Amino acid sequence: PACEHRTPPDVLRQGYAGYGKYTCPTCGASHAILDAAKEQGQLPYRMYGLEAYCPHCAFKGYKKPDADDLALYEQARQRFEDERLGLNLPKQQIPTIGAKTKVDCDMEGHGYRYWTELFNDRQLLLFAQLRDAILAIEDKAAREYLLLAWSAASEFYNVFVRYNVQARKVESLFASHAFIPKVTFSENNLWGAEYGRGTFSNYVDQVRQALEWAANPDDNFFFTDEDYYKIPIDERFLPLQVRRQLLCRSSEDISPLSSQKASLVITDPPYYGNVMYAELSDFFYVWLRTALVRDYPEIFGAPLTSKDEEVVETVTRGHGADFLTKDEDFFTAGLTRVFAEAADHMANDGVLVFTFHHQANEAWASVLRTALDAGFVIKAVYPVHAEMLASLHIYDKANISYDALIVCRKQVGEPEAVNWRDVADRVYLRAERLVKELEGEARGLLAEDIYVIAIGKCLEAYSRHYYRGRSYVYWQDQPVSVEEALDGSEARGIRGIGEIVDQLVEEAEGRMWPPGLDPVSRFYVINFLGQSEVDYNRLKRRLMHNAHVTLEGMERQGLVRQSGGKVKVVPETERADVLLERIGGLDADATQLSFPGIEAAPTEDLTAIDKLHLLVALDHRGALTGGLIARWGEDRIFVELARRVARYLDPKDKTRNVYERIAEALGGRQTMQMM
Repeated sequence: PACEHRTPPDVLRQGYAGYGKYTCPTCGASHAILDAAKEQGQLPYRMYGLEAYCPHCAFKGYKKPDADDLALYEQARQRFEDERLGLNLPKQQIPTIGAKTKVDCDMEGHGYRYWTELFNDRQLLLFAQLRDAILAIEDKAAREYLLLAWSAASEFYNVFVRYNVQARKVESLFASHAFIPKVTFSENNLWGAEYGRGTFSNYVDQVRQALEWAANPDDNFFFTDEDYYKIPIDERFLPLQVRRQLLCRSSEDISPLSSQKASLVITDPPYYGNVMYAELSDFFYVWLRTALVRDYPEIFGAPLTSKDEEVVETVTRGHGADFLTKDEDFFTAGLTRVFAEAADHMANDGVLVFTFHHQANEAWASVLRTALDAGFVIKAVYPVHAEMLASLHIYDKANISYDALIVCRKQVGEPEAVNWRDVADRVYLRAERLVKELEGEARGLLAEDIYVIAIGKCLEAYSRHYYRGRSYVYWQDQPVSVEEALDGSEARGIRGIGEIVDQLVEEAEGRMWPPGLDPVSRFYVINFLGQSEVDYNRLKRRLMHNAHVTLEGMERQGLVRQSGGKVKVVPETERADVLLERIGGLDADATQLSFPGIEAAPTEDLTAIDKLHLLVALDHRGALTGGLIARWGEDRIFVELARRVARYLDPKDKTRNVYERIAEALGGRQTMQMM
């Protein structure tokens, strides 16, 4: 507004927009794109390309939208405007309080106030028309099976769907457990074509397959990951005379179950504070309500899903938001009620099996205490690779990819009292043996995976001496609580299971890297390599006994920065200017750098990771680094570090190919010197 200059999008592509901001090429004023959205409502969008397939000539590729494509969309948009009032669209607003709709993503701030605003006009028209066609079917079962397919298709049919260019396919709204607005979104083909995923016709096929399986169920029996055969699930497993009951209700009250005691209870508790399923499910609920509220008023009567009783922890994700009030006590009390209800309906020799997936000690303590307080004891813990790599709570955070499958039995009587030192010794020996096994046989496991697997196994030893809210593990004549057993207590001189396991895991990680590596570089590659952020609590345990490295020192070196309980990892390219100054004041703004007389440059104060980061940053700028390669290539420890970093990084990491080039150059430094 200050200079009254209007900038067309083509000019913005020339470098005036990026990283969430846009800059006026006339007056230089810079603004946040999100602020513009807050001021103007939803930002406008336009069609700029289509993926096309021709069944006659088998062409599959892309095209620029022509006049017919644009006219077709305009026709749908106009028809939507004409029929809007009769389409029975959801009218609910998106909640302005919530971990997913406010804290993780300010939906209102991005211009999304109503659930219908997650769809464009053509999507709203076609989605409502398809629903009405399904509702016209007389057969109730067929109608509801088709509504399953219709509801599922909405995940791939909204303005939060992106196009994966590398894979040439659309990615759903919930590719991660979050609402993530897209600057460029993809409008899927709702009905379905010869190619494509997430379409209505695809989901109809899935429903049909599910019905066929339900008529003749089977399961896979695996010899190896690739070698398996199918076992029919017949009357040997499910006798026909056994009564089946399917209930839709809270797990805190399963009183309608028959009086016969269960021999097996299987459940999957909430992920503590990681995923708020009730908030995410509103996206589907508001549409299903338009189709099913008449048939099921008791289930779809409320405008949105009920969230008051959902057993989750939200305070730690609130970042100071007062409306997020479910704390750890709420989570543990609710989950204890669930486990206790299960115990009441179990035989004394029955088995409770549940999964858990978290690396934070406080989460483990909460879930463990709920099971123990409900009268169970842990008998076994098995790791199961069960989490999608795209999951929000593991993506780009080196978080765990394994579930812990926890097997419990009822604690039928008071256990014997035991000294904490004896338990700690058993924990250490068990953890040491397990970490070595995982390190030797399962290379490629993240440290967090090894930590969680070992923690679960070690908790077995503690749980044997706990009964209904009381610990029978003593130290200095006082019981050791679940939290003290996990986290330790400096005041009481208790070294916790978490610290014991973490030290063993860190030692195992250290063996991955070259002997003789300087302390800062070793700590960096063990704790930060390949990550964008790390939880402070994990680092705190590892820094406690490290005499050579401090977090403050790493901040001064520009390796990390602290922010909101997390430690952010500074990208290599952002360290370039400081590192260039430290090796001799080279021009940091140059796009092509050469290093005459580099042998004389004072580089001895750089750590090995500093040197590696500098080479990566200079590669990013297209600089000539032959002098540095020749100098540092004489250091065998440094060369080996470069090789191992290149092998360690995930193949999807954008910098891995850069590290591979550097490692290759260091390995062939003599050839480079001759050139």
